Amino acid sequence: MMETKEKNSKKDYLENLRNVQINLKRESAFETFYWRETREFNREISNIYIKVVYQAKLLSNVCMNTFTNSVLQQSPVYISSLFNIIPSSILPPNIPHNDLILIQKSIMSLYSDIPGLCKKCDSLIRKDPSNAKILAFSTIPSFFGNLWCSESADKYLQFMKEIIINYPQHSNIFSQVMYTIPLFFDFLQELSEDLDLNSEHFADTFYENWKKNAKYCPKPIIEMLSYSSNPGNLLFKSLLERMIHSPSSYRIMPYVIGKDKIDPKFYRKTLKDMSNKLWECLEIVKNEATLLPTSNNMKLFLPDYENCFMFTSIDLDLILSLAKLKIANPLPKDQFIPYLFIHPEQVPKSPVVTFPATMEGRLREMLILLNNVPECYQIIQINELLQNEIDFMPNSTIFKKKMVELSPLIKDIKMEKCIKILQENFDQRENDRKKLATEISIMNKTNRKLHMISNKIDICLNVIKKATIFILMEEWAKAENPLLNIDDSLYINESEFGHFLTQLIEKWENWCKINHYSLDPAYDEVFNYLMRAHPFEKFIQSRPDEAKADEVLYNNVKTVKEKSMEIFLAKVLDYFKENPEEKLISATKLLRSVFMIESPLYKAEKFIQTNAQINYLIQLAGEKEIGADQYTPVQFLILALENPPHLKSTIRYIKFFTSSLSSIISKKGISIPLLAKFESIVFMVKAFERYISEHV
Repeated sequence: MMETKEKNSKKDYLENLRNVQINLKRESAFETFYWRETREFNREISNIYIKVVYQAKLLSNVCMNTFTNSVLQQSPVYISSLFNIIPSSILPPNIPHNDLILIQKSIMSLYSDIPGLCKKCDSLIRKDPSNAKILAFSTIPSFFGNLWCSESADKYLQFMKEIIINYPQHSNIFSQVMYTIPLFFDFLQELSEDLDLNSEHFADTFYENWKKNAKYCPKPIIEMLSYSSNPGNLLFKSLLERMIHSPSSYRIMPYVIGKDKIDPKFYRKTLKDMSNKLWECLEIVKNEATLLPTSNNMKLFLPDYENCFMFTSIDLDLILSLAKLKIANPLPKDQFIPYLFIHPEQVPKSPVVTFPATMEGRLREMLILLNNVPECYQIIQINELLQNEIDFMPNSTIFKKKMVELSPLIKDIKMEKCIKILQENFDQRENDRKKLATEISIMNKTNRKLHMISNKIDICLNVIKKATIFILMEEWAKAENPLLNIDDSLYINESEFGHFLTQLIEKWENWCKINHYSLDPAYDEVFNYLMRAHPFEKFIQSRPDEAKADEVLYNNVKTVKEKSMEIFLAKVLDYFKENPEEKLISATKLLRSVFMIESPLYKAEKFIQTNAQINYLIQLAGEKEIGADQYTPVQFLILALENPPHLKSTIRYIKFFTSSLSSIISKKGISIPLLAKFESIVFMVKAFERYISEHV
């Protein structure tokens, strides 16, 4: 009986030791994982951070030319360089070391003295006013991380406060870079909703859109305007007046080549008169205005990221002028090529899988190396157990060496005590393991945030690059007038239209080549230019059958609605059954805009936006899983509520002309995702027509 009890006790010790060993192996695996992950995260965070700063600088430089209408004043080589692929790495300029040190000292000297920096900017602009634009859009924002985060914007606000109070004559130009903040593009997008420059209701619509969306204006912009003794006037001079001079750049007018130019005098007076009211709208929502993303936790991984500066050769030339210095070999200034100064230093991450030179530390290391604790019930000492396993270990040489160090520490110590010490120390390290897990989580969130910021800037870059292409394309159209002798019959035959569009694209590309422009492909812009000569009104006039089909569908929808709206409400979610017009107004307004905007591509885009808004509204209604049963009834309800008079022919108009565009670009290995998504709209309208036919 005593022998059995002792055997069971030995068995329990071994099982407990196995359990402790399993936990130690898991801990070791986690620590190894932590080391590998943090090493990769540090490298990734450093790279994506530099990319974000590069993108933000590129965005402000592209905006500098479009916002100030100076694209045509720049050399083709410089404009083309704005369309270069983002390099995989940014390095300091290849100049003598002494010159590099001189530039770095100049940068830090200017950065650490904002009042002095403002005074030197004033002096440089007085000397040569042409420096103002580069200083405002490129050089000075680069001292403040190109405003990529709230902390960078806050530091730029310190500069702006000094400028607005002490150098108000420069406040208009230095304010404009704030309107390149990516989140401000979202505000402009909402502002342009239903905005028609040719409408007699332009002023009312502009004001209502501004008032409704004021909270989406980034808070640093509102803060900056508040520094002025006349915020409304600063708003007008720095933004509203610029909008009138370059409406397409600020997205309040679509990119359509050949579109009639607006008379700036009327709109200038209109916006000037309401500028104070517009400021009041911003002031009211200041506390709930849109916040920029923060750089929280960046110091954990890039401790000197705030001292990372990116300047072009043109910037460096101005910086040396500000510091009243010269370098031996000036850099070429004909292209947009940023250089990095004070490369952000990563926090070094070395393996944390270390073991203290104590009995517990040595023993822990040995148990992790050991494959499994054997079932040897006669063994009661840990030293004996490990000695017996040496010859069975694949790495027995290392094992023997470590046993020499461990044996004196555990001699005559019973297994029960070893297990207790190991378990207690394992439990005490719980908070350390949680801390490591938290750090991995923070690094993951930081990395993800930077990628989201990068993607957002990239979207804005695509928008503003289109504005640049638009300006150049207007110059091409003015110089060559390729649509001078176009025949309307071209828009009747699909193959002839496709052939002409191909030739037109080639003419544009040839003009770019002759004039030394290397830009992104502009197939959609050329297409929109061609469609300018054949708007929807001409399309429907030349196709009486399409007009008749429109009339039939319109009258059938009207008849079904008069019978009972329950036909459309029966299958929608309960949320939409009461006051559907009010709850779906955002989607119906988007649908209405389809028939107000020009060009098949823009119409297709509005259709897609309508569907996206429907999806959003269904989510607001509390539906988590959205399928055809939830989606289609709401689509049909919106079509019935709006009942557009030319629904079928508009779909036909879009399909007829965009199919040629799709065919042309597909041969070049390119696709327009918008047109692929539009196919779902085509099927939806056909299904809607069948549904109406069943209930008429």
